[in-house]
Amino acid sequence: MGSVGVVAITSGTSFTIPSDFVSIISVEAIGAAGNSSGSGGGGAGGSYALGDNSVSWFGGMAKGDSITLQIGVAGGTLGSIGSAGTADTVFTDNTVGTTILASGGNTATTATGATHGTNSFGKTTFTGGNGGTRTGGGGAGGGGAAGPNGNGGVGGDISGGVGGTGGNGDNGSGGAGGAAQTNGSPGAEWTLTAGGSAGSGGGGGGGSSAGNGGNGGLYGAAAGGAFSGGSPGTSQPGVIIFTYNSSITPVTTPSLPPQALLVM
Repeated sequence: MGSVGVVAITSGTSFTIPSDFVSIISVEAIGAAGNSSGSGGGGAGGSYALGDNSVSWFGGMAKGDSITLQIGVAGGTLGSIGSAGTADTVFTDNTVGTTILASGGNTATTATGATHGTNSFGKTTFTGGNGGTRTGGGGAGGGGAAGPNGNGGVGGDISGGVGGTGGNGDNGSGGAGGAAQTNGSPGAEWTLTAGGSAGSGGGGGGGSSAGNGGNGGLYGAAAGGAFSGGSPGTSQPGVIIFTYNSSITPVTTPSLPPQALLVM
């Protein structure tokens, strides 16, 4: 009896299917977030795309397939299937001839919040959260990343006082959005075989009139905007989650019955 392997791909342009691979379960992608503005507007979170093990998607995947990919870069450009922008996250099995694309989020350049990408491609897709808009006070909140459970949360608008709150990741199942001047939390929807977790990040909270915006959470969440004396936080890149059936049998330690225990 085998197990399930879960790998987070965070860099590179190609991928070698693991040696213990038996069959694919799913490939999921999150696009990168857009940057936030020093004029107060929040960046948008990255979108989500899924390709599963059906014949129309990655069902024919096998060891030795030619895999190419792109991890979206925060603040990059947006494109579409066949012509990806630098903020888009893309996974292609060239042997099978199947691709998924998760759109990145747009970057805010003014006090108006940026909008999410619209060109994701997959069996299931969800959109990242739009950034918040500033009409007064500090900076607006950054948008949360989308995930397997739904859209990313919208960054909070701000009309006075401290900054807006960041949007939650993955329809509330990912990282929490940060309060004013606070980083968004990383997502943890996937438990990785190598240890640790990964998921859809929450957006950073906006800066106060003189404070910095919070960073977005890993992965795919936008930073909080800033205004006046502060600076926007750091938005986050995308990620690919590769989940497969493994030939490795989990190691279990049998429990001994009470009568088998030695009495000293």
